[in-house]
This record gives sequence, C-alpha cells and structure tokens, in this order.
Amino acid sequence: MKLVKSFYFALCGIVYCIRQERSFRVHIAAAVSVLLFSALYGLAPGQYPPLILIIVLVMALEAVNTAVERAVDLESTDRHPLAKAAKDAAAAGVLLSALGAVAIACLTFSEPDRLLGVAARFRAPGMAAGLIVYILAFVFFIFGLDPKQQK
Repeated sequence: MKLVKSFYFALCGIVYCIRQERSFRVHIAAAVSVLLFSALYGLAPGQYPPLILIIVLVMALEAVNTAVERAVDLESTDRHPLAKAAKDAAAAGVLLSALGAVAIACLTFSEPDRLLGVAARFRAPGMAAGLIVYILAFVFFIFGLDPKQQK
C-alpha cells in the first residue's frame, strides 16, 4: 500500500507542476512537439531513447526546481542571499538540461534532406491549418491554465 501511495503522491506532484508552473507546461509542449516532429522526420526507433531521456531529465529538473522554490519560500518570506543562490542553482540545472536537449535535437535532426522533407509536408492541403490549430492549442495550454492570471 505504501508503494501505491508513493505513486499517487508523485502523480499529485506532476499535476501540481502542470497546474502551477508555466515553465513545466512549456516543457510539455516542447516535448510533444519534438516527438511529433521526430515522427514526421522519420526517426528510427533506435534514435528515440536519447530524446526520451533528455525530455524526462528536463521535466524532472523542472519539478525539482519547483520543489526548491516552494521549500525556500516556505522557510522565509524575507530576501536572503542563500535563498537566492538555492533558487538560482535549481534554475541553472533546468537551463543546463534544456541546453543539452537543444544540442541533442540539433544532432538528431541534422540531415538537410529530411528537414526539407518535413517542411514539404506542411505544403499539403490542411497541414498548415492543422499546424495553426496545434500552435493555438499549445498557446492555450501554456497560458490559459495559469492560475495567477485567472483572478
């Protein structure tokens, strides 16, 4: 039963991050976009593990960053150099992992002919409209769920 509870609490943490953290939603939108793009690009099955690993790493570090920020905020409402250092270091971890994700994406999707092939697919009827709907859905997902703006 303890194992089930620990999974439940972990899922609660994920839901909290989705609801409360715009950055987490941005990472989800980026992850979904990369995975869809990889399918259009024709990525081989063996090329997915590094992408999935870096996606999970970025999102995990974003969750840790959120935890550090909340713990620091809980401890003190006063500004303190150590509180700033803790928050900045946690944010640095997210930034470094995101930069690593960009590097992996650049290396993975580096064949010009295949990139042109993906671009050509968007000239097909309905693809441009589908892309616009996709972008609008993610804009709503990222900004429309912000509880800070719904007051």
